[in-house]
Amino acid sequence: VNIGAKIKYTSRPKVSASKSNNSAERVEVKL
Repeated sequence: VNIGAKIKYTSRPKVSASKSNNSAERVEVKL
């Protein structure tokens, strides 16, 4: 589930690669 959520979030924010990493990590912690 973690990998899937990371891929989905990374696919959504394609404009900000740097921000995507931070968001993905935060989402994982929240999930």
